[in-house]
Amino acid sequence: MVPVQSTEQQELSKIRELRRALADKRRLAEESRVKARAAPAHSMAIRSAQPLTEPEGFHFATDDRLKTHGMETRQDVDQGREARFASDLRCYAPAVS
Repeated sequence: MVPVQSTEQQELSKIRELRRALADKRRLAEESRVKARAAPAHSMAIRSAQPLTEPEGFHFATDDRLKTHGMETRQDVDQGREARFASDLRCYAPAVS
């Protein structure tokens, strides 16, 4: 059976665990620092003989679904609408009595 701990005891045990973890991390950091200092100052990067990635072609699925349209394009339609709209604005509309 696990002994029941008070909140204060739980907090103290948690603090002890965190301090242990911090001590481990500091030890690892110190070992890493010592290794880095022991390494030669100017190490040259070696280029790999084999490419790290290989290009792969990409296929757009929309290419298969392209729709064919008539000779009229959206630009043609829009120009016609703008011209009609402008001419409709300048047109005299008789007042309805």
